[in-house]
Amino acid sequence: MTLAVTSVSQCRLPLMLLLATAMAWPSFAELSSGQEPVGQSVVSVYDSKTIGHDTTTWCATQDSNGVFYIGGDQLLVADGDRWKAYPMGTSYAVRSLEFGPDGRLWAAGMDELGWFVRTDTGGWTYHSLRNQLPDSVKALGDVWNVYPTADGAIYVSDHHVFQWNGSQFKVTHYEVPRRLVSTRYNGAVYVYHPPTGLLRIDPSGPVTTAPASSLGPNGLFWMGEMEGKTVY
Repeated sequence: MTLAVTSVSQCRLPLMLLLATAMAWPSFAELSSGQEPVGQSVVSVYDSKTIGHDTTTWCATQDSNGVFYIGGDQLLVADGDRWKAYPMGTSYAVRSLEFGPDGRLWAAGMDELGWFVRTDTGGWTYHSLRNQLPDSVKALGDVWNVYPTADGAIYVSDHHVFQWNGSQFKVTHYEVPRRLVSTRYNGAVYVYHPPTGLLRIDPSGPVTTAPASSLGPNGLFWMGEMEGKTVY
């Protein structure tokens, strides 16, 4: 069974969360005719009253057991029709969630960055990395993406790339009109900085892989592969 999560906050519908389950769901006609069942989408709708929390959502992920983890004003955990919420420090917006190889649920949010870890009772508790930031970072602001690595994680905020190696941060600042855009492709994390171009975030720091002059006037928001070629 394949599960997909749709966050409708991106469509400016903040009071609804859709969990779309793509599964084999045979109709009565198919069963009675002996036809092979055709997969259909079954959509469950959860509003703020059902969940007990604001359902403005920013991100979602899923573990190997099929449990959903939703980034809203807190970490929302769905297991069937049961929902629980876990705060991310004092943040009011969990922007990005991703499980790392260490089993931690790494998280980025408004004025926060760190990870969640499962407790002995089956819940989740948050560990902030804010106190590990250098004094030069006065205001953290929105941290939009987190990418777990073998020994830590890479965070991307409006104007910074934060590389956590398990003991300290390497911080790189960029001036951009709005905010940095990042993506992961073939296991590597890339950041688009319009004046410089496309940057690959290596352990030693950002490396320019495509200068701005080669990318043209359009912004870069995604990387993928088509017919054996890398496309932007």
